[in-house]
Amino acid sequence: MMDQAIEKMKHLSYFAEDVAGNGLDPRFEAGKVDMSKAIAQALQKALENLQGGLGRHQKLQKDNETQKHAGFVINLDLTVQQEEYQAAEIKDWLKKK
Repeated sequence: MMDQAIEKMKHLSYFAEDVAGNGLDPRFEAGKVDMSKAIAQALQKALENLQGGLGRHQKLQKDNETQKHAGFVINLDLTVQQEEYQAAEIKDWLKKK
């Protein structure tokens, strides 16, 4: 889980820098922190958060303004791929629990 959190923070920082660098307005909203000690519940919450971000990023991929920034599009594509990979990994962990 710690690796997942670190990966998520690094990914967010790269993405946010690219967003701001291309003149787009990054919107950051702190979500509720789940302090549960139940691993299945924590994984489910992480998956829900990840899928929410993935949906927003997929929507952003289709945005006309986004398409004007080639470097951002590449970074956004990498972000979506990473989120899809992480979601699949968490789903696999949930099957094992």
